[in-house]
Amino acid sequence: MASKEPKTQKQIRPISKQKFITTIKPVEKEVDSLTTKKAVQRAIDVRTMSIAIKNVRNINNGGILIETDTEKDLDKLISEFKAKDALKTSFNIAKPVARKPHIICFEISPDTGEDQLMEGLRKQFNDTNESLEADFSIKHHYQTKRGVNWIVEIEKFPDHHIILLCDFNAKSRIWGKRNTDERGNLLMHFCSSLDLSIENNPDMPPTFDSTRGQSWIDLLITKNFDGHIKLEVLDEISNSDHNMLKVTWSPEISSIKTSNYIVINHSNWLSMEKKIFQIFNNQDNLDLANANDTIEFLQNDNFTKCAQVKKTTRRKNAIWLTPELNTKRSKTRALRRLYQKENDQTTRAIKKAAFKRFEILNPIRKQDGSYSKNLSDSFATIIRFHFPFTPVPRQSFILQTPDTNFSEITHGELEAVILNIKPKKASGPDGIPGEVIKEIYYANPEWFRLLLNHLLKIGLFCAVWKIARVALIPKDGREHTHPGDFRPICMLPC
Repeated sequence: MASKEPKTQKQIRPISKQKFITTIKPVEKEVDSLTTKKAVQRAIDVRTMSIAIKNVRNINNGGILIETDTEKDLDKLISEFKAKDALKTSFNIAKPVARKPHIICFEISPDTGEDQLMEGLRKQFNDTNESLEADFSIKHHYQTKRGVNWIVEIEKFPDHHIILLCDFNAKSRIWGKRNTDERGNLLMHFCSSLDLSIENNPDMPPTFDSTRGQSWIDLLITKNFDGHIKLEVLDEISNSDHNMLKVTWSPEISSIKTSNYIVINHSNWLSMEKKIFQIFNNQDNLDLANANDTIEFLQNDNFTKCAQVKKTTRRKNAIWLTPELNTKRSKTRALRRLYQKENDQTTRAIKKAAFKRFEILNPIRKQDGSYSKNLSDSFATIIRFHFPFTPVPRQSFILQTPDTNFSEITHGELEAVILNIKPKKASGPDGIPGEVIKEIYYANPEWFRLLLNHLLKIGLFCAVWKIARVALIPKDGREHTHPGDFRPICMLPC
């Protein structure tokens, strides 16, 4: 008996490519697809606009479906359609939206209620697919001679935690040091369409290491995970070419220590310039391959100590003036000012009570109807209301295409920006003033330019720049029991 030949690469079913399509439907019901097609052809000349049309098909209700080669051509076609008043008034254009799947239950007994039907569907679905879960919702039902027909909408994984850790065999600059291939682009589009978050960091060691080479093909993909997720590549020996991975999840959001502001009014500039020069000539601290760690090093407390305030000699107080006497003197002067300002004891008591009053933050009502129990719980409820958790990749990225290739920053451009920094302008939340940024630049201008070009090339927005300080301002005329009764104001380092 002849053995089956192994499948070659050509026999393997290829992955379907993304299609760029839009639909055009008439407003009036009497118009057919041929009339719609001719009206669009008369109004839009795709040849002069260099729009590559791949396919045109007729659809229901007198509409047509247009497919282009690229997303850029599709956006150009839609913008040109919206610019034509004759087309806008007679036709509607829209990109197709994926619908949730529906199931129809035929001839159900009239005695079966909605709750009983939903319970039976969930039980049957979970028994058939043990690894899947789904939520059902009744869309419509109607009576027939033999029973009731129910139309049920099914939604997979509505708000459940999803974690995928596997070998995708996809390469991208977003999670590794290899150039992006076709599978990498498909995986990025897949994650973007389903709001999935890729937790891999491009600065981490390779996940695949063998005699044939190294690669970053083992990925951790998550969804609906609040808190912090950390992926580590272990150095332990395994029985495979793939390195062992360790995943750590911290459900609680840890408090982040913010850096102190640098006081430069009385700083020792000569000492600071010397320390900055020593730091920027130490190659161990400046690694372009780990740009995220480099930026974090520049903004940590050790670096800000360069702007130490120089010692100043003050006039010594009298020996007999002890701290206790100084405190009593301050209290006496304060009481004297109050006495001179107001003599009426009743008015003075009212002003004192108004000055020493404090406001109590009411319990905040959560989405489930319960109320917060303490101050930290109230803050967390307000923050999650105004900033709902949406999983995003740990690294911001820009897909490198011919349209997004930016030219490198030159010395002249960078010098003009540095000279334009105002000397007495207030610093951001990181506390680093403009004078210190200038000293960093002049300590090593070439390295500073290479760092910015490297961040622009890989499309990296460092994690330390994403930490914001949020100030909650209560709205007037509200009870301040709902998260919407507060207005948040955020400040970012850049």
